[in-house]
Amino acid sequence: MRSLAVRLAVWYGGGIALVLLLLAGFLYAALDTYLTGQALTLLRAQALPLQRLAEQERTVADLRALTSQITERPAATGVGVFVLGPNAQLLAQSRQAAQQSLPEALIAQLRGLSRGKQEDVTKVNVNGQRFLLLYRPLPLGTRSGALVLSTSLEPVDATLSGFLRILAIGFGSTLLVTSLVVIFITRAKLRPLRDIAAKYRRLGEGDLAQRIDVDQPTTELHQLQESFNYMAQKLEESWHRQRQFAADASHELRTPLTSLAGYIDVLKKGAKNDAATLDRILDTMRGEVDRMTGLVRDLVSLARLDAGDDLRLRRVDLSRLVEDVYEQTKALAPEREVNLRSGEGAWVEVDVDRMRQVLLNLADNAIKYTPREAHINFAVQRYDSTVQVSVADNGPGISPADREHLFDRFYRAEQSRSREKGGAGLGLAIAKKIVEAHKGTIDVVSPAEGGSIFAIRLPLAS
Repeated sequence: MRSLAVRLAVWYGGGIALVLLLLAGFLYAALDTYLTGQALTLLRAQALPLQRLAEQERTVADLRALTSQITERPAATGVGVFVLGPNAQLLAQSRQAAQQSLPEALIAQLRGLSRGKQEDVTKVNVNGQRFLLLYRPLPLGTRSGALVLSTSLEPVDATLSGFLRILAIGFGSTLLVTSLVVIFITRAKLRPLRDIAAKYRRLGEGDLAQRIDVDQPTTELHQLQESFNYMAQKLEESWHRQRQFAADASHELRTPLTSLAGYIDVLKKGAKNDAATLDRILDTMRGEVDRMTGLVRDLVSLARLDAGDDLRLRRVDLSRLVEDVYEQTKALAPEREVNLRSGEGAWVEVDVDRMRQVLLNLADNAIKYTPREAHINFAVQRYDSTVQVSVADNGPGISPADREHLFDRFYRAEQSRSREKGGAGLGLAIAKKIVEAHKGTIDVVSPAEGGSIFAIRLPLAS
């Protein structure tokens, strides 16, 4: 496969060749017109005195003597003179005209075609040689004849042939030099692309640390280098996240599995014979199984969201959905004070089940990680093009260090307490993915006076 530099040279060379051909055609036609015009000017200069001579000799009775005077009058080199009679018959011709060997029928035909005109010009080809003929009316005594002057265009054709050779050599050299220059410059300019291709190959082989020095002033190459670095960075971050995800998932699964294995060993050692101990161990094992089931469910949910699982969007009033979650929260924590502040209807297009999952997760966190006396407040606030749903509490709040990683996978603000409460650190990560899939945002703030506010902002339905 030819390199891009060679192909560019061919394309540029073809374009330049086309331009040169058009220019050559124009120059050739212009030179032909100019030289032919010079020859015509010569013929006109020769015709004028001959016409005056005929005018002065109108009273000459001997027509033969008059035509002899016209044809024997000295003419410029290479100019032939023909005198035609009233009936287009050839009356006389000069020595030069005789040497040109133009057919009489051709001369007579010119007379017939030019009848009634003060001048006519034509070019004819005789035995491969071009001639330029000028016709002028000529008074012959009391009758009307015609004067035809001719000259060979062989000097013109010779000049044009030489000009063509010059054009061929000049344009060929220009085309060759231009193509070589294009190849040289293109190879130099494409060197950064070859470097990027090499980086791509190493990146594909697993070297995710590949980066390119952004040093090209050309906008397109600059953008390409930045895009490569951005992609490589994202791939490296994604790879690290996957490794961390796999390590965290295996750790989270290993803990309950280790517990189950330990309880099984206890049972095998005779604890199964004690009914109270057996019930306690089985309940604990059931809790570990439930914990693993929840973890696997969360992992599957995250995998589907990462894969771009389609949302089942419906147009709903978000205020009604928040009211339902508010009622569920009161049922889950009847001892808590749960409040709702909702304005006018806020219509959005959401996957109702997924959005309910997000709101219930925020409410469940507020129940689990705040004191029993803490309040939980739901609020719906509509703006011009968006609607905000907030779930707030007046608990101890979240530290800045924890807020920075709160939506990371497997992150727990309080590791021991979270594990005791059954959390794997995936709930907020799933909530973030769901909200972002709805083209929304989710944030958390903790005021200085305490408490936390989780705010979800979604676009209103059009």
